[in-house]
Amino acid sequence: MHSITQALLDKKHLTHLDLSDNAFGPAGVKAFVDLIINNHNIRHLRVNNNGLGQGGGIILSKGLLGQHHVEDKGDKIRDGSEVDIDKSKVAHIESIVIGRNRLENPGVVALARAFQAMSTLKSLCIPQNGIKPDGVEALAKALSHNHGLTELDLYDNNVGLDGAKALADVFSVTKELRKLNLGDCLIGPQGVKSIAKALLPNETLEELNLEFNDIDDETLEILIKVLQNKSKLKKLDLNGNGLTREGVKLLKTALKELKKEDVLGSLEDNDYGSAESEEESEEELIDELDKLK
Repeated sequence: MHSITQALLDKKHLTHLDLSDNAFGPAGVKAFVDLIINNHNIRHLRVNNNGLGQGGGIILSKGLLGQHHVEDKGDKIRDGSEVDIDKSKVAHIESIVIGRNRLENPGVVALARAFQAMSTLKSLCIPQNGIKPDGVEALAKALSHNHGLTELDLYDNNVGLDGAKALADVFSVTKELRKLNLGDCLIGPQGVKSIAKALLPNETLEELNLEFNDIDDETLEILIKVLQNKSKLKKLDLNGNGLTREGVKLLKTALKELKKEDVLGSLEDNDYGSAESEEESEEELIDELDKLK
């Protein structure tokens, strides 16, 4: 990684850096942050599935802030919060993909400090990192300073109700959001309601993923209201929730009226409830018996 970094240091035209799917961990981050610090033309960074861990996230955060990493006694990795930020040295990154890196709360809290200082982020994809509600709240606070945010992917992190409320505050000031993935984030009905209400004024949304978040029919009614002004919507994922068949019928009717029936993804993992499932099975059995007559 050090050799690659050295070879690219003078390439000031470099705007995209993709180091994904290489298991270099925190040690590799130490090598390539020099490139981030010395080339402010880099706008798009992909470090997906690199085994960064908490330490790698902290080191990358310092690099985005223009700070070189220095280990203290015992090789402890400090988060950099004790160092003042020099705005002239902060990176100008617009999009970051940093999924599947086990960042957890310490890593994402450190990165949030950098994101807040940058205020240039338009796209952040940070799925499957073991982030818990406190980490999401720190991230939300940082994203509220990035008013041009168009994409956020937090898939398969523990956002929870508190994290959802914090994100809702972000969406109230973010006017250009186009893609939102909060699938499998343990948000729950109340959290989804908070998100939905924040998205009501949004007219730019193109993709919305709220799979596996325990959405019920009551919450669905609010979501349907949210869809009314979403003329640009191209993809809606609500699989794996607790909708009844009546709720699904209501949703499909609403989408048909909006001429958006083709945007709805599969609902094959939706939990319709045991009573409804038994009733459906009985109806299917009667139909099969009728065919045999």
